Amino acid sequence: MSHTQEHLNTQESSGSNDKINDGHYDHLSHNARAVTPGGNPIDNEQPGFNQAQYHRKFGNPTPLGLFSFGTGFLCSSLFTLHTRGITTPNVGVAFFIFYGGIFQSLVGLIELICNANTFAGTVFGSFGAFNLSYGALYLPALGIAAAYTDPATGLPSEEFNQAVGIYLWCWFIVTTLFVIGALRTSVVVLSTLVFTALAFASLAASLNLDSQHALTAGGAFGICASICAYAAACAGFYTKETTFAFIRVPPGSLAPSVV
Repeated sequence: MSHTQEHLNTQESSGSNDKINDGHYDHLSHNARAVTPGGNPIDNEQPGFNQAQYHRKFGNPTPLGLFSFGTGFLCSSLFTLHTRGITTPNVGVAFFIFYGGIFQSLVGLIELICNANTFAGTVFGSFGAFNLSYGALYLPALGIAAAYTDPATGLPSEEFNQAVGIYLWCWFIVTTLFVIGALRTSVVVLSTLVFTALAFASLAASLNLDSQHALTAGGAFGICASICAYAAACAGFYTKETTFAFIRVPPGSLAPSVV
């Protein structure tokens, strides 16, 4: 065989291998694992938070963000419902700032910068800011609540309730926009955002209208949101490498089917 013929055969073989590597003949490689364009294994555990096109070089931060979100909301909602006769919710500030606020903000940054995931980064970053700002309302050092305190009684004035009500209405609007953007993610993620929006609306109405019924509804919706957040977290945290198959939580994907 001439040198020219050998060169042509080498090029043809190389071209065939390129086609296989490019995915044109994936059916010929039954044992190959699906990967992203960046060469990383595809992770479809939680549609919307870690879709196939995102390239992960680090651990999955989504469960951490969802666990911290659910825990903060659960604690706040239990206090809202005056569980065990509790009427002073200031213990929840620890959850809002150190677990919910700090870690959700970190998860948001990791999703945006490291994983190039705009949806998850925006959601976690926003709720991290919510936790930090809501906790700040009750920090004496910042003097936010003190600015609305009636000097005669030492209690927050009606203006404080109206101001916090408007604050919560703003978060209701933001969360509603997240709901619209999550319609093709998963059942657990969408449910978390829907119940969160309902909780914000109910709590805002309870402050603006001084309604105990709306306050109770807000606490109930908050507990539902926390349960859904835990389910969403477990869907990504409970994997076949860490626990038994019958324990794993299906996320209920709403993503469009890929044919």
